[in-house]
Formats: sequence, C-alpha cells, structure tokens
Amino acid sequence: MKKRPEKVFEEKKQKVNKLKLLEEKVKREALYNPLFFVQNYVITIDEHDINNPFKRFPDKEYLWNIVKIWNSHDLILIVKSRQMMISWLMVALHVWLSIRPGARIFFVSKKEADADALKERAHFIVKNLPDFLRPEFNNKYCKLYFPELNSEINAVSQDSDALRQYTATAILFDEMAFADEARAIYTAAKPTVVGGGKFTGISTPNGKNFFYELAYDKI
Repeated sequence: MKKRPEKVFEEKKQKVNKLKLLEEKVKREALYNPLFFVQNYVITIDEHDINNPFKRFPDKEYLWNIVKIWNSHDLILIVKSRQMMISWLMVALHVWLSIRPGARIFFVSKKEADADALKERAHFIVKNLPDFLRPEFNNKYCKLYFPELNSEINAVSQDSDALRQYTATAILFDEMAFADEARAIYTAAKPTVVGGGKFTGISTPNGKNFFYELAYDKI
C-alpha cells in the first residue's frame, strides 16, 4: 500500500533531524578533541604526488603522540626533519584552535612570506573542512579571519611588533633555529604562555643556537 504524502514527509523530516543531531555530536567531538579533528577532517597537500596530491595524514603513531603531547602542554619545541609532516600537523592543530570564538593565532617565521605560506596551508585546510565544521572565513595576505567567531590567524615575520602589541591565544614559530630574532620573539611570547596560551616552536636543526639551547634544556 502506498504511503500517504504526510507520512512520507514525516519520515523524511525525522531522517533530517537525526542527521542534524549526528552532525552536532560529531562537531562537538571535533572541537573538543584535536586528535579526532586531525585524523578525520584535515586534508593536506603532498607536493610529491602529482596524481593524488590531496590526502589525509598518514596513520603514523608518532604523529598521534605529538598531537596528544601538544594538547596537554603549553610550551612545545619540536626538532623536525623533512617529510615528517610536522609543519602540516602544527598548522592543522592551530586551525583547530582558531575555529572557536575569540581566538588570535600567530604564525611566525623569519620572513613574512614564509609565514604567509603557512597561513595558506591553514586556508587550504579550512576551505576543505565539511560544511558543518567550516566557519565563514575571509582570506587575504597574512591574515585568515573568521567573522562569525571573531577569530583570526595572522602571519608575521620575526621583525614584527605584533607579538608585543597583542595577546595571543597561540603562537606557531616555524624554522625557529634559523631566525636571528628567536630569543626576542620567545621573550615577547612569554606572556602568552603564562596567560594560558600556547607557544610551539618547530625547526630543522641549525647548530647550537637559541632554539637548540631551549629544546635541549641548556638554558
């Protein structure tokens, strides 16, 4: 017997409501748990794979351990090597921080253009999030802004005064061992950590400099 139109409509309505409830549940988990967010919703670019460049993170235990450590500590320093995907991972984690109200994130590098390149990775991640998780965003040079959340990711060089002028939710300092002003940036960022924010420094090795001393507890 054919279902009455109102019965069909009611069944469709119930399915839509169930889907909305499921999306809300998943969204809450993704915003609460950075590991869940990174494993399930982040797309990266593999520049070495021309045929299939857009990929999720590989299922590597060291990546998941880093996420857990990062989430439970306010000051993180990582000595990285090429092809470990540490830069992508840290950008993804700071995107996770940024898609909540009032977040002010800074990406720092020796040159402004390099910091903006990190911000562009964040932009790529955000625009590839599922609809229910992706906030409205505006992207321009050195700034990714979420107007509904009043949150932002700013890209600055080591010479910028921004870290001295603003209180940050989190700071990601890329290739810290190659920055001449690493000590000054770290000093300027201390109020962020003391105030409950995060400071993450990542770099390939570059001799026994300030990053080395900091990373290996020589200070």
